[in-house]
Amino acid sequence: MPRLMWFRSDLRVGDNRALNRASAASDDGVVGVFVVTPEQWREHDWGEPKVGFVLRSLADLKDRLATLNVPLRVLEVPRFGGVPEAIVELAREIGAEHVHWNREYEVNEIARDEAVVEALETAGIASHEEHDLCIGPAHEIRTKSGGFYTVYTPFRRAWEARFDEDGGYEPEPNPKKQPDLGVASDDVPEEVDGYPRADIDWDLWPAGEGAARKRLSAFIRHRGDAYKNERDRPSIDATSTLSPYLAAGVISARVCFHQAYEANSDKLDGGSEGLVHWMRELLWREFYKHVLIGFPRVSRRQPFRADTRRISWRDDEEAYDAWREGRTGFPIVDAAMRQLDQTGWMHNRLRMIVAMFLSKDLLLDWRLGERHFMRKLVDADLANNNGGWQWSSSTGTDAAPYFRIYNPTTQSERHDPDGTFLRRYLPELAELDGKAIHDPPALDRERLGYPQPIADHAKARERAIAVFKDA
Repeated sequence: MPRLMWFRSDLRVGDNRALNRASAASDDGVVGVFVVTPEQWREHDWGEPKVGFVLRSLADLKDRLATLNVPLRVLEVPRFGGVPEAIVELAREIGAEHVHWNREYEVNEIARDEAVVEALETAGIASHEEHDLCIGPAHEIRTKSGGFYTVYTPFRRAWEARFDEDGGYEPEPNPKKQPDLGVASDDVPEEVDGYPRADIDWDLWPAGEGAARKRLSAFIRHRGDAYKNERDRPSIDATSTLSPYLAAGVISARVCFHQAYEANSDKLDGGSEGLVHWMRELLWREFYKHVLIGFPRVSRRQPFRADTRRISWRDDEEAYDAWREGRTGFPIVDAAMRQLDQTGWMHNRLRMIVAMFLSKDLLLDWRLGERHFMRKLVDADLANNNGGWQWSSSTGTDAAPYFRIYNPTTQSERHDPDGTFLRRYLPELAELDGKAIHDPPALDRERLGYPQPIADHAKARERAIAVFKDA
């Protein structure tokens, strides 16, 4: 009997633990399945860029599986509540007595999987769940008292000690090619109801595992060594831009880490400063997954720090709309928001700047920004997005002190000194020189049709500090 492999946020053939285990355990082959749940996606704030990238990646996965004679079935139910029945029915249809998948850690996903396990048990079908979304066993890393870490650096040190203890984490071998099962694959939809094709530059995000691995190799060969020094410059191609592929599981974090580790002569420290720093950035992803597992409240739109629930966020729809639409009058904020609109992605330094501007300068609830990012990002991922927003708004783990408030103009001058990035996304300011473009004079703003600042940073900073102090 064939085994059923349930794909979720692991849309790849290479280094896929559940797929490899299913393939190795079966003499009769594997059938893959992906379940489209559009109403649940909407409830989870998935937007058109995320869904579009997932569907394009799924089409590539189907082609890659076909080379192994693994058919891919595509089912659709509105919400997670319909998944158990759909999985059981498919397993019965193909005669599968075993279903495999890689574990997800969000609250609703855990509840869905528990319901699937129960339905499979009732049907006499075995379930097999693997931990595969992280480089190593992030779910097992603990403090000396047995708890979960709440600060990144101690977590990283514990993770690296575990890495050495375990002898590293090798990628999984590719699954074997199997006999033709005579099971037809389903068509992968180009769109699903409620999710029209996102109007972003899709050329930036070629679909599939091959594109992801090519991007990884190019980064390590050509930009990895300079990463630490150049990663904060949004005007240059200095980062890996692998986040969409990691979020959808088109490439594994383990493969990314392993290739960087090998390129650095199997060293976690020393050697290439750039590669070491990039590996540690991958461990931020690991840390936020760790937090998601240990503190499920962050999946429920709750601040990690309970005391910050008392913060009196302002209610200012006009200010929120100006931030969202890139017309705050702060060029670096507006350029970043336009990059998000046009590409479905935003440079990480800019994510921190615009998040801190929303939550500190405008004193608007960080959850407004978190939700907007989830709906607009091609790399939308709950753990990373929530972790970044809570860090910037000083409500989360390893939080920036509430009095650490970025000055948008200073950040712009420091990280885009010649204004190259600003000119790319704010063409109306292109004629201004390197100094003026970061904070255009009032007359130039009026002449060029660029808005006046919607906030006084110095006064807003004082207000935010007072509000956070009183919380």
